[in-house]
Amino acid sequence: MKDKERLIIWGVTGQAIALEEFLVENYIVDALIDNDQNVKSPFPDIQVYFKESGFLKWYSDKVQNYCFIVAIGGSKGKDRVSISNYLVENNLIPISAINQSANIAKNAKLGNGVQIMMGASIAAKCLIGNYVIVNTSASIDHECKIGDGCHIGPGAILAGGITIDRYTFIGAGSVILPNIKIGKECIVGAGSIVTKDIPNFSIVYGNPAKNNGKTNE
Repeated sequence: MKDKERLIIWGVTGQAIALEEFLVENYIVDALIDNDQNVKSPFPDIQVYFKESGFLKWYSDKVQNYCFIVAIGGSKGKDRVSISNYLVENNLIPISAINQSANIAKNAKLGNGVQIMMGASIAAKCLIGNYVIVNTSASIDHECKIGDGCHIGPGAILAGGITIDRYTFIGAGSVILPNIKIGKECIVGAGSIVTKDIPNFSIVYGNPAKNNGKTNE
């Protein structure tokens, strides 16, 4: 049997807890990193280090290769990608966490460091970018293109041919109709029904979803 690889987790709250069972079964978790100095470790006997300075303190005397996952969800996709790129620059290796109950078409293409949660479905010819989270029971139909750092919330339904640009968050239970284009760094509120294209930096919610602000203001 192959020895388990050693892993660090950046982010120790909700998304890390959701991934805990998979990560503990498949890796040796050596360290936890978080940007909030008030959080407590959800993993028994594993120390939390804080921010970049804490990571460097932990990593300074390490000689072997380490893997990593950035367990930061919600609308913080840009942070997830930025931290991941920083860790890659420091010679750590991204892993993907794919729950065994997820249903992924053989010709779908997944980027690096994706997190595909319990019961998620990704259909034929989808392109899933780097560090994307597809949360519990979310459904992505054929030929969708999901940009780097996006988060598709629990139970969201994406019909075929949808394009979502980088760092966008799709809230739980949302429905996106076929061939819709959603710009970068958008937030689609939980339970929304998206019937038309959404420009960059938009905050939308409702049925049908309507613009209710900007993420860059």
